[in-house]
Amino acid sequence: MYKNQVNGVEFMSDYENSLFEVEPTLVDNIFDIAFPDSIKKMISTNIYLATRATKEIRDMFLETPRAARRVAGIILPTYIDKYLISAINNLDINPLKIKAVERKGLGGSSYTEYISNNCKFHIKKTARPSLPKEAYHRKTNAESNKIFLNYGPNYIPEDINLPFAIVIFGHKDLDLKYIKIGFPTWDYTGWQNGKLIEISNYISTDEADRIEKKIPMMKEQLKVDFEKIEKEYRLTAK
Repeated sequence: MYKNQVNGVEFMSDYENSLFEVEPTLVDNIFDIAFPDSIKKMISTNIYLATRATKEIRDMFLETPRAARRVAGIILPTYIDKYLISAINNLDINPLKIKAVERKGLGGSSYTEYISNNCKFHIKKTARPSLPKEAYHRKTNAESNKIFLNYGPNYIPEDINLPFAIVIFGHKDLDLKYIKIGFPTWDYTGWQNGKLIEISNYISTDEADRIEKKIPMMKEQLKVDFEKIEKEYRLTAK
C-alpha cells in the first residue's frame, strides 16, 4: 500500500493525492480479471436481446405509439435484468461466482447489483456515453475504487471492498448505439484513468436467438407486462 504514518496514524501519500491517477496496467488488469470475454459477451448479448424484444413488443402498439414509447422506456431496464439474471442462473460454469442482488435506493426504488469474486457492477442507460448522473448508491459504491490508489499493479481483488464498475448503454428508438464498461473514480467525478471500453462488439445475435427459443416465456411475460403498463399509462394520461 502507498501509506505513510505519523505517530501511528495512516494518511494518503502525495502520490495518492495527485489527480487520483494510477498505473494503466492496474486498471487494465482489473478489467481483464473482472470482465473476461465470456462475461462481456453474456452482458452485451442479454442487453441486446432485452432491447430487441422490447422493440418488437412496442411495435405491436401501432394505435398508441406515444404510450408505447413511454412504456418501453419504463420496462426495458427490468427486462435487461431479467434476461441477464436468467443467463447467470443458467451458467454451466460460473468461476467468477456472479450473482444478482436486489437493492433499495434512498427513494425506495429498486435496482440490481451484480457481484462476482472480482467486482460489483450496475447497469444504467445513459443519453450519451458518459458517467451517469450522481446517485447515492452509485457514489457510495464508487468509494470502493479507492483500491486503485492503495494497491500496486499486481493487486487481485478480494471479497471485501470490491472495485465498482458501471455498464452503460444507449439506444435510439431501441436500436443499441453503445454498451460500455468503466470504473468511476472514487469521488465519482469521472472514469478511472479516463478508461471506458466498448463491449457491443461482443454481442452474439446467434446466442440471442438461441436464448429466445430456450426461454420463450420471458418474451411472453414481457408482452403481458407491457400491455398492463400501457393500459395503466393511457388511463392515467386521460
